[in-house]
Amino acid sequence: MTPDPAGEKPSAWEQIKGHIISGFSALFSIAYQPAAWQRRISQISPRLRQDFSLLDLSPTDWKQPAIRNLVFQLYALSTFMVLLVLFTTRIVRGASPLQICQSLVFGWASQATASLVFGIVASVPAGAVFGLVFGVGMGLFVPGNIQEIYFPIGFSLGFTGSVLVNLTSTNIKNSFFKTLRAFLTTVSVAGLIYLAGVLAFKGAFDYDAGTPKLGVNVPEMSFRLEMAFGSALILSLIISLTLILRGQKIKWGLFISSLLGLSGGVVYFIYSSLPGQSPAFFLFGGLGGGNMFSALFGIIWAVTLPLAGRWPGATAAALASGLIWFPFHSIIIANFEYSPLKVVHLIIVTIAGLTRNYWRPLIFYPFFLLWNRLLYLYDYHNLPHGRSLFKYHAAFWIEMQYLPWLELDAHLLLLAEHRPVEAQSFMRILASGRQRWATQIVQLELAARRLEKCQTITQISQEHTTRWLGELPGFASDLLNNLAQISQDIFTALKQNSAYHKRLALGLAQERLQMIERDLMLSNAPYAVRFSPIVVQWEKTVKDFLENLAELVVQDKPLQNPYICGTPITPEQHIFVGRADIIARIERLLLEPASPPLLIYGQRRMGKTSLLLNLGRILPSSFIPMFVDCQGLSGVESYAFLLLGLARQMTRTALKQRNLNLPTPDEMMQAAGDPFSSFQLWLDEIERILSERNAKALIMFDEFEALDSILRNRAMQPEPFFSLLRNLTQHRQRFRVLFAGSHTLDEWAHWSAYLVNAQVIKISYLERSEALQLIEKPVPQFPLTYHPCASQSILALTSAHPHLIQQICFELVEYKNEQPPGSQMLVQEDDVEQTVPRALKSGSMFFMDIQNNQIIPQAASLLRTLAALGPNAIIHHTAWKSSCPDQFEEALANLLQRDLVEQTDGGYRFQIEMVRRWFSS
Repeated sequence: MTPDPAGEKPSAWEQIKGHIISGFSALFSIAYQPAAWQRRISQISPRLRQDFSLLDLSPTDWKQPAIRNLVFQLYALSTFMVLLVLFTTRIVRGASPLQICQSLVFGWASQATASLVFGIVASVPAGAVFGLVFGVGMGLFVPGNIQEIYFPIGFSLGFTGSVLVNLTSTNIKNSFFKTLRAFLTTVSVAGLIYLAGVLAFKGAFDYDAGTPKLGVNVPEMSFRLEMAFGSALILSLIISLTLILRGQKIKWGLFISSLLGLSGGVVYFIYSSLPGQSPAFFLFGGLGGGNMFSALFGIIWAVTLPLAGRWPGATAAALASGLIWFPFHSIIIANFEYSPLKVVHLIIVTIAGLTRNYWRPLIFYPFFLLWNRLLYLYDYHNLPHGRSLFKYHAAFWIEMQYLPWLELDAHLLLLAEHRPVEAQSFMRILASGRQRWATQIVQLELAARRLEKCQTITQISQEHTTRWLGELPGFASDLLNNLAQISQDIFTALKQNSAYHKRLALGLAQERLQMIERDLMLSNAPYAVRFSPIVVQWEKTVKDFLENLAELVVQDKPLQNPYICGTPITPEQHIFVGRADIIARIERLLLEPASPPLLIYGQRRMGKTSLLLNLGRILPSSFIPMFVDCQGLSGVESYAFLLLGLARQMTRTALKQRNLNLPTPDEMMQAAGDPFSSFQLWLDEIERILSERNAKALIMFDEFEALDSILRNRAMQPEPFFSLLRNLTQHRQRFRVLFAGSHTLDEWAHWSAYLVNAQVIKISYLERSEALQLIEKPVPQFPLTYHPCASQSILALTSAHPHLIQQICFELVEYKNEQPPGSQMLVQEDDVEQTVPRALKSGSMFFMDIQNNQIIPQAASLLRTLAALGPNAIIHHTAWKSSCPDQFEEALANLLQRDLVEQTDGGYRFQIEMVRRWFSS
């Protein structure tokens, strides 16, 4: 009902036609398309429930034209259809004008009251359907078939119950005990209502020896007042409880229930005095019946829904509200004859209404199949040039069909071949319903057709951009996802510059395709036969492409990266170079008869640990290396475990580097006695073995600062351990002791007191020749060639710092492997500059350790000030101090001690350009 493009207002007839079409669509959706009804409600107001009642609508909701129009259309069209069906049926049957009038009046009154009251106490959409079915049924069976009136009552109640089941969502699980509880609650509520009715109508039961007659046969005013009062009381009680249970405010609920109860009492008061065949008699009878049934259904539904869920609640409400009314039939309806058989019939038709979603699809299935077949034949002969009739398929207007529509997949596939965009929109609708199987089959077939068109490696690499619609069966979904992942892997592989890396990635894709091929051969899924040739074709395409790459790979084999960053160099890695002067001095000191303890001191990552690990390979075989990683001892809680850890590491290294089996100290160290005495006994045994071999043990404590931290932070006095060290260095001639760390003994006064004669050996940057060897010939037959300018650039950036050389050279090899084969084997100066940012990023932990652990905050501030001045900048002492006067002298001493800056004639400058660049960033 929107204005046309010219802006003209629709005519009155167009508005009426629009209301009729919209109302009919709404009623049909409520009864047969709950998902479509839900979409319609969500478009109007996302806040509204599918089963909203009139009392759920706020004043703001009533101001929305869409909501007002919807409520008006439901009630108006329901009334119109009742009158139309009754009038047409009565005319066809040849009824008299009086009978037609009686039928129309009774049907309309029943429909109007039932729809309104049901919309108040339960649900507007379900109330509209209830009023329609109830009004038609009552109008058809009255007045001619008054004794069979329970048929329309039972069926309309059951039909409405099934509608509420479709419109209501609840998380209640229908366990046996919850269902039983709901049934007992329903029986109790029904019993209370029945008892209230008996008490209210007690005079009517007792009147005239138990044979009550209404209408003109009972004119007494006392009975009429009793009928009115009893009806008003029961209706008010039922409706008020219903509204309270639904969460309405008590005052508002009492007002509505009193109003409806009072109107019901007035209706029954007038009804009890009218002539039995007059239109007015049927008018008030219909008003009273619709009011009573809606109220009974509403209270039982409100009680049972929270207890047991939708199905038990709908079943209980439909059956109980019909059965409760039976005892009052003989009072409210004159000449009605009660019998147990009618109760059975009522139950049967009520269940038929409740289960209509199960038997209706079976009954009408053949007719709809014929309809669908005609639509398919039409599209088969008219597509692609003609219009498609697929939108009229029964799958789109009968949601509750649980049987699969035959040929639905064939029809959908036909549409997808000629109208793919239109087919996609239809598949989105079907994917969320019971006919999703058809969309799954069509999607699999379309996917198969698309995948088998991928004849080249490029076409396969583009397939991963396809997106599937809806949910596919488990194995099929995994299959398509795996093929999409393989496609993406091939896409990534083709982007590689190196033929070797292409071949490596494509080889993995080929292996995955072979695995999928084997899985399809073993699978009994119906689509396995369809996809197996496609996977074979993909695998062959990849294989052919790999064969073409074979020659390029021989020329494009990547450089093996010999450089090591972040971990110590072990003897097996054969990359340890330089330090010849330091090693010669260590060997000379170790060979002295009274060898003092040695301390190797230097910055972190200067190669101290690598030197210790490689001493065993360099020193004479008469020295037995015993390496102790002090950081590996963290967490010990007593000297027993500390000494045990030391002994275990010593024996492990001796076995690894000299194949010397030493006695295990486990039982000795864990004895309950003095651990130092046990350790001394173990050293005696080691010394005896060394004497037999004419060998000496070199105990190397790496990162000895961690050992100091253990001694200070635990409940262990350090003096016994220091006494052990002094005894080891002064009185055991077969043992030599070496410490390595980033601090001197001057910084650890309590150590220097026990190691007064220790020799300090500073390990600093590599010699120029050693640095060039590490850069250009890290391993024998290294194929990468450095231009002299590139080597000089690395030296200038690192100042021959071994770790930074390895960091830059490692990234250089990775960078060259990414380049085309023609420029891969020569390192130019520009390559070095391109690699520096990568080295700064990958080696950030080294620089952060300097900033956070090796220098004080004031020293870090000084470095940032100096770094901002640019490469090779020199800052004067006075200018530098003015930039950071707080603790300047202490910070400067800290920087000089860590070899981060050096003093020149004009002031101070960075020793390492890489460190400057990191602090400048």
